[in-house]
Amino acid sequence: KALTAMDSNNSIDQVTPDSKIRNSSAAGRAGLTLFDVDMHVSCYYGYPGLPSYEINTSSDITAVYKRVRVFGFDFQRALFSGISVRGEAAFYERGKYFSYDSAHIMADVISGGTGSVEKKYFEYTAGFDDQNFIFDDLYLNLQFHQKIIAGYESGLSSDRYTNMILWNVKYFIDSKKYRISSQGACDIGDKSVYANAEFTTKLTGNFEFTVGCWILEGDPDTDIGQFDSNDMLYVSGKLTF
Repeated sequence: KALTAMDSNNSIDQVTPDSKIRNSSAAGRAGLTLFDVDMHVSCYYGYPGLPSYEINTSSDITAVYKRVRVFGFDFQRALFSGISVRGEAAFYERGKYFSYDSAHIMADVISGGTGSVEKKYFEYTAGFDDQNFIFDDLYLNLQFHQKIIAGYESGLSSDRYTNMILWNVKYFIDSKKYRISSQGACDIGDKSVYANAEFTTKLTGNFEFTVGCWILEGDPDTDIGQFDSNDMLYVSGKLTF
């Protein structure tokens, strides 16, 4: 966001990896069950879907795809009465870049930088879900999500910590003929939120009709709040045959 705000009229060039075998991506995943806990470890070495952005003293912006090395872990365990606990984590050992804010970005460029800096980065999600929360036919999935920038320095456009509460709630009525649901996330730090509310009915055995809305709230300089104007209402139909 800081880069875009500096010169919105500039076109952004892209630097993509050469189509050579040495630039191929690689990933692996292995799992086991221990004490009734299903768990996996994973790793990825390759290019992410989104680039990092670099700027020069002429305010020219370039989107650069740089290799990342990520290690991951996930687990889940069923407890009792339909309750399960689960979590996942990822550690970016290299390749994760963060831009400086508008007050510091040009100072970094003038000193020979690119307006962004590589940092080790960690994020995790942990929570539980219950198939019959409090009473029958009420499903709840509640999770806590945190992002952490290691070696944080003042002047970055991202916060050192991002703390979010995520939820998914569904209530089934009349033998699942009707469903009331909500899902979304609340950023505790910058007090922003995106939330969905939805009502679904099965008109016939193979056709269901849905009406719902998405609401986004937050300050314009936050990850969620920048999309504040994208609130929407929607209707949909699903035919299964």
